[in-house]
Amino acid sequence: RGLKASEVWQTDFTLCQLLKPRAWLAVTVDTYSGVIVATQHPKTDSKATIQHWLTAMAWLGIPNQIKTDNGPNFVSKSVQAFVLKWGITLIHGIPYNSTGQAIVE
Repeated sequence: RGLKASEVWQTDFTLCQLLKPRAWLAVTVDTYSGVIVATQHPKTDSKATIQHWLTAMAWLGIPNQIKTDNGPNFVSKSVQAFVLKWGITLIHGIPYNSTGQAIVE
């Protein structure tokens, strides 16, 4: 948990069939303030991840750290390049163990 705003974010994608054809919601929670930013996407790829984080950054500022699961979109080369460019530390949780990012789960 962050000790100040935009220190630690948690991000995940969740499927919401009612929103088809853009059925995926990307959700980011600032762990200090509890502020939630959600964006809607047709799929869960690196492009959607980066678009979501740019939107979240417009609302919340640039985070120091983002915690995610090990989804292919979060471990892709383009996402790795994005966080490097912005000086963000990306932390992946333990596979099949959601407690590392329990707030967004």
